Amino acid sequence: MVKKLYASIFLVAFTSNAFSQTLTSQILDAETQLPVPYATVQTSEYNGVMTNDEGVFTLFTEDLSEKKDSITISSLGYKTLKIPFKKSLQPTLLLTPDIYEVIPVLLTNRNMSPEDIIDMVKENLEKNYSINYQNTSLFIRQTGTSNMKKFKFSLTESTIDNINQKLLDQTFGNVKKKYVYLNETLADGVIKNQTESKLMLQKSLSIQSKEELASGEKMQEDFMKIMNDNFKSDSQLILKTGIIRLDKTESIDSINKAIEKESNRPQSVKNIKFTAAKTQSVNNALNQLFLNKKSDVDFLNKSNRYTFEKNGFANYDGDWLYVLDFYPDGSSGQYKGKLYIDAFSFAIVKAEFWGANDIFDKHFNMLGIKANTLTYKSIVIFKKENEKYVLKYLMRESANEAGIDRPLTVVEKNENVKGKKRINKVEVQMDMHIINVDKIELVFDHNQITTAAAFDNLKPNNDFESTQLFQYDPEFWNGFNILTPEKAIQEIVIEE
Repeated sequence: MVKKLYASIFLVAFTSNAFSQTLTSQILDAETQLPVPYATVQTSEYNGVMTNDEGVFTLFTEDLSEKKDSITISSLGYKTLKIPFKKSLQPTLLLTPDIYEVIPVLLTNRNMSPEDIIDMVKENLEKNYSINYQNTSLFIRQTGTSNMKKFKFSLTESTIDNINQKLLDQTFGNVKKKYVYLNETLADGVIKNQTESKLMLQKSLSIQSKEELASGEKMQEDFMKIMNDNFKSDSQLILKTGIIRLDKTESIDSINKAIEKESNRPQSVKNIKFTAAKTQSVNNALNQLFLNKKSDVDFLNKSNRYTFEKNGFANYDGDWLYVLDFYPDGSSGQYKGKLYIDAFSFAIVKAEFWGANDIFDKHFNMLGIKANTLTYKSIVIFKKENEKYVLKYLMRESANEAGIDRPLTVVEKNENVKGKKRINKVEVQMDMHIINVDKIELVFDHNQITTAAAFDNLKPNNDFESTQLFQYDPEFWNGFNILTPEKAIQEIVIEE
């Protein structure tokens, strides 16, 4: 009963009726003719959508009347545009910039310095953002690319004749250098303190080749084939890199049984694991909010590391906003960007920021292991609802590199074999270098205050619709108001 209730709420929130129409257009800046990303397009309080990074939106309308209804388009830094509802739209719609370089008259008595403004933001955090629990409808889009710069296993020692360099080259020599993935998911959820979520997934689309050699599953399969073909089934295996042992001792039989058990799990169990992974992705993004004191995004929590400068004023739906630029003050700060701050509530309504350095964050580089974040970009947009500011949109994109240049040793021990063959050893030098670009976008809608009980009682949905495709299908989300995919996403094709 609870599941059906959630599903009903979800369908009401995201879909229109059977007679709905599709409206598509691109929002451009009237002066520069550049796209206006993340603008809000609404026909009613509960029927709307955001433009994507290219300024494009697709809106499924309800039963609207050309005589009575209208479409409202708004974005920070632009004058709100209201147009009569029509059954079709112009290919492009123009928004007029609304940024002021001088102080508006009503703010002349509040000539605050940038540092004063940031202090007031901190002072009002609890009042502006404190929401214990909220129901939300959540659209999650995750995209990424992997570029394998180097992937080689060089044999340095083998006591097994069949395991030679030729076998390694045949097994790992055809690794694809580049691949792409996409996942789009709709979910009902409850957010706790804007830092933790519980999700009930409803519908999910994935595009990723199951045969990608770069995937962990395929690597495991190839590795186990070598093991099964060349080691005895009752042998005990020990994996080491240098002097570091990687696992507990197990037999090939036990490893094969564990892999088989995992592959034969019912779809409902796989769906629950997928929900857990998706929830973790959302929580990771929430935990990096600048509102979180433990976040690495520190331009607010450690504002003394940054210089803030006024860069004009904006008007958004009748509210005046300070526009502040910021950048590191010395070597400690890691970010630069722009903040839009309500001039009366001192809430950050929008933040867009980037990594300030050529290599954003040097995580680790020693003992032949490298892990760095090369670039970072984030956009966060809040919407004021019932005197509180709730998340409307969150985007994080980063380029990360990982590398390893270390030995890998497999030791086989078999107590049932006498003589020298009781112990075998294979050692290879691993030389791998990969760069991943990962992006997550979260769109929150239909937010409502709720209780701790709603959070505690929300259970995963183990029978949601999960679809695997090899190219993007624009009809998959027909009837749902989602963030329109960018052109590059719509052109994704995976060849098997």
